[in-house]
Amino acid sequence: MKKGIVIISLLMAVSVLVFVINMNYGSSLGTEDTVSSPYVEKDSVPSQMPAVYYLNNVSVRELTKTNWSIIVVEPEELSSSELQVVKKHSWKTLAYINLGYAEEWRSYFNEPAIKSIIHESSEYEGEYFVEYWNPIWIDTIQDLAVKYLREGYDGVYFDNIDASITLDEQRPSWASSVDPVEAMIETVCELSSNIKSFYGDEVLIIVNIGGAYSLLYNDSFLNCIDGVLREELWSVSVDSTLIPQDKEEAQNALDALVYAVERGKIVIVSDPVSDEYEASLFCGKCWDLGFIPVPQPAWAYDYTRPPPVTWCR
Repeated sequence: MKKGIVIISLLMAVSVLVFVINMNYGSSLGTEDTVSSPYVEKDSVPSQMPAVYYLNNVSVRELTKTNWSIIVVEPEELSSSELQVVKKHSWKTLAYINLGYAEEWRSYFNEPAIKSIIHESSEYEGEYFVEYWNPIWIDTIQDLAVKYLREGYDGVYFDNIDASITLDEQRPSWASSVDPVEAMIETVCELSSNIKSFYGDEVLIIVNIGGAYSLLYNDSFLNCIDGVLREELWSVSVDSTLIPQDKEEAQNALDALVYAVERGKIVIVSDPVSDEYEASLFCGKCWDLGFIPVPQPAWAYDYTRPPPVTWCR
């Protein structure tokens, strides 16, 4: 009789242990392409772990199949409860905000005050040049940042910083009274200062530097941000076909990114790759330089899918 009780007790203990392991490692997802791993530690940036940049048709199931160092996501596509689930699978989860351009699908677009500072279309449909230095725009962006931080995001990601370079080259009449590059520096620094005064220095401010990598040599600008993301550093995707980035452009951008890393900034690089082997080479190159890689599939360079979970693992 005692022997039977002992066996039953052991079976119950094993069942509890299996349940705990499943809870901690996420195996309850039950998908064959899931990479089982514990939730991400929050104390420091995980080493040798890719990031993800996911803006369109966001799927919580796809995001939570594995862990990521940093998640940059379109916040309008996640509910508050979904965000809490996603955050368990990253060191930091950042809310996407387009700082350099206004987008017609955003709730602010038809506000009369915003209409007065919006101008011609950019190269992307539904996206427009905006007076990003205008207090109306700065308040609008700050309100969005506060909204997302209240929802639980760990920071914000400001896109299209290089709108300043485009305006500096084109010099439209409506921007003739400002230095577009200096205005971008001042805008980012004002937003960063205000946001961190509300939520503390632990809130991350990451910017998509694009072609504005020369700003990384500006100490004022660099001190206002926690890190940068650069797309297409070594490869460019043209209709899902990969071509090498211009050598001079790649080298100049690389030098600026290394400069940022040496000064303690987070550097994320998102390049299109065609397969797992290319992803491995790309991630290895990034890690050697102290960068966090986003091995983005060339067939989804519009960020409609995250990298496959086996890439760079």
